[in-house]
Amino acid sequence: VSEPAADGPNTRGDSLINSGGRMALVPASKRANAKKPEFFYPIGDFFIRSDPRMKLSKTAKKQLSTIIRITAPMKNYTWSKGLRNTQGLSVVDLDGRKALMATTQGPKGGDLLVNATKGSNFGWPYVSYGSAYEGGRLGTKPDKAGTQRGFDIPMFAWDPSIGLSDMIQLKGPVFDRWWINKKNATTPDLLLAGMGGRLLQRVRIDQGAVRYVETIPIAARMRSIAQMPSGVLLFGLDAGNK
Repeated sequence: VSEPAADGPNTRGDSLINSGGRMALVPASKRANAKKPEFFYPIGDFFIRSDPRMKLSKTAKKQLSTIIRITAPMKNYTWSKGLRNTQGLSVVDLDGRKALMATTQGPKGGDLLVNATKGSNFGWPYVSYGSAYEGGRLGTKPDKAGTQRGFDIPMFAWDPSIGLSDMIQLKGPVFDRWWINKKNATTPDLLLAGMGGRLLQRVRIDQGAVRYVETIPIAARMRSIAQMPSGVLLFGLDAGNK
């Protein structure tokens, strides 16, 4: 790959744009030492993208648009990359196995739901399902499998963008009808929040693929989702509710 999908330095005047979202705890069974916590931590592109004029250290450049795994104090390594602005991050049960799922915001279009496996690369800033905000050029706009030019393919993409933020996997009897299939289902539904779209997305995954997406209008910008032990859902909204 020789040309970035989005050109230009940060001209928005805000260095915190696209800086990343939530941390996720590594399951005890997947740690080197079950008694010592490990974390997944996303780092956005800070709207810097890959402009060669930006004066960044090699370490900083490598960690833009990534999810890193923190294994001990002062120790970390890149787990997944090519993710523009990861907002939702959660370890879920996927077809009977633990998986790290992430939601990442695209530019003008191209929000993604991905299975962030170790070593995966989803292509940002070289490929995107969206278009540039500031008159920049997108080198590739893939619209079918095989156009990612060697990059990993997301599980689902939204165009236009809905401003994906937090994500949870539904649990408990309150939402039995949404995800329980007593015969063969192994993956409870995911619930994704959309800020710009002011909606929820209920996503059903079966045998490693998204089979169904339901849009649930909420009329509010949602930053976070949590589920109480009783099964009741809680939503954190933007204070301005824009």
